[in-house]
Amino acid sequence: MNLEDYEDGGLKIAARHSDSEVILEWSGYSDFRKPALVFGEYLEGVSKQVNDKELVFDFRNLEHINSSTVATILSFVKRMDARKIRTRLVYNAAVEWQRINHQCMRTIARRLAHITTVDNSVS
Repeated sequence: MNLEDYEDGGLKIAARHSDSEVILEWSGYSDFRKPALVFGEYLEGVSKQVNDKELVFDFRNLEHINSSTVATILSFVKRMDARKIRTRLVYNAAVEWQRINHQCMRTIARRLAHITTVDNSVS
């Protein structure tokens, strides 16, 4: 598996994997107007390498994302569900904006068979 990290502007996505997971650790911030054009190709490339592993989006170290980024992530997650790729979104609910996003994504994930959300607060 050939996973590379991604960095653009204030956003960094560190990629790593184990026998059972592909983990994307997000940090910094994303305020792109059209994030799908910025990091969409990167996410698609990662998704092609997942195979039978679970894809994990770890947002706990992310400082901020705008609504355009949320929409891009949601669209990507829906595509992963349609492809039956198990995907887990990890948030730090101690951070207000992450708690709100977690609640919204948890509600949406109830209708997506392969998507789960987790509050795994950083201490």
